[in-house]
Amino acid sequence: MNLSHLCFVLLMLPVSCSNSKKTSADKEKSKPSELKDDYEFKELEISDEDRALNALTEIQTNGDGKMMLYLTFPNIHHSECVGEVHTIEISRKEFKEVLLKVMKYNNTGISEERKEELATLASNPDVYYKVTICGATNKEGDESGSEKNALSGTWIIYNIFQTSDMLINW
Repeated sequence: MNLSHLCFVLLMLPVSCSNSKKTSADKEKSKPSELKDDYEFKELEISDEDRALNALTEIQTNGDGKMMLYLTFPNIHHSECVGEVHTIEISRKEFKEVLLKVMKYNNTGISEERKEELATLASNPDVYYKVTICGATNKEGDESGSEKNALSGTWIIYNIFQTSDMLINW
């Protein structure tokens, strides 16, 4: 046996000896403690905003690859925002309708029932949504012909639910 092996064995000896000399009190301390009667488990409460963000994330990740709707870091410059820029306010109902239109074109693998559920969850937290519209043009065939309903350009909701920016590229 060479000197390095002997040193290793001598160094390990105190460790192995200390482990084997545990008293019954030490062994009792090392047992997992039982829960006390006064400890209460609390259900994690999920806010409407968290449910909405989960729904928007599902819409984004289950899209058909067109990057039509996506979430980004909040309050940043978006290079997609080119052309004429204006801001509108849409209601919860209008936001839900917009999300259903997005999913009609970009989430063909999701059932109609699930689309309805996701749109409801995603639009629920706020009564109104402030939308920045970049480069929108009225297209022939728009239902109303108004700028508000022109589904073109890029729509941005900055800091949606105080978490992310949401973009829709029409």
